[in-house]
Amino acid sequence: MSFIAVVLSEASANAQALLELHRILGVSLLEIKEKVTNREPILELEIFDGDYQVHAELIRAVISSLKKHNITADYYEVPYGKHYSDDFCRTTWLINSETFEGVLTAADVEIERQLNG
Repeated sequence: MSFIAVVLSEASANAQALLELHRILGVSLLEIKEKVTNREPILELEIFDGDYQVHAELIRAVISSLKKHNITADYYEVPYGKHYSDDFCRTTWLINSETFEGVLTAADVEIERQLNG
């Protein structure tokens, strides 16, 4: 399965937003700041590996925080076996937040169907 990488724009990240992301992600503020500065993903997660509900909740919390604080972010769907740092492919993996949220919504519907079906 592919995984999702979320990379923030340094210019739009403010201290209050970084503090909120620190609480959501459970990583140090310094680590988040370094990742933002170096254009590295603040979140890399395989959505369907393990507990989907927990992963989806975490991703939605990050997206909600980014929107609330007007932070510009790039979302990448990185294929299995590849790495975000593979610059030569990165532009082909870029997706927008609406597409990503659509994937989560479709997965929610499918899980609900399977549970009730």
